[in-house]
Amino acid sequence: AKFAKWMTAPICAGLSGDFDPYLDAKDAQEFLTTRGVELVNRPADDAKNYGESITIDLVSATDKVSVRGTITEGKMMISRFNDFDRLYLEPAGNTLFFEYTDAPGVIAKLSGALSAKGVNIIDIRAPQNLKSGNSLAVIKVCSDISDADLKAMKESVGAVKAFKFNA
Repeated sequence: AKFAKWMTAPICAGLSGDFDPYLDAKDAQEFLTTRGVELVNRPADDAKNYGESITIDLVSATDKVSVRGTITEGKMMISRFNDFDRLYLEPAGNTLFFEYTDAPGVIAKLSGALSAKGVNIIDIRAPQNLKSGNSLAVIKVCSDISDADLKAMKESVGAVKAFKFNA
């Protein structure tokens, strides 16, 4: 990808507080290499019509995470997370993610748990992956929640994955 070397340092800074975002691409590559991370800059596939977006795949021996983002109206947007498309989520604030087997009432349970803690929901999205039958609840909230509350919410809906992002 044409701008990948310019994005490497900010991505490293986003992944680790140990990396200074003002360092350059060469420093970022060294930072990744010393931590056993292989950076692969694959060519863009213009046939997919992703326009000016960027996809970042993080692959380990046991898991893979893929995120696609773009700039819309001057703001960074996450447009895809793994196999969940059309998110159009601004990566800012306190955001909760729950991947679960799609079923009626899951969003109600999650919002009820937040309400019981006095946490206001600012935005909510719940795209479905028709291949897996899973949905992804993405809930932007007004304040952070504890790890214990996140775990309790995950267990209450039988979520496969749950995590939070605070920016």
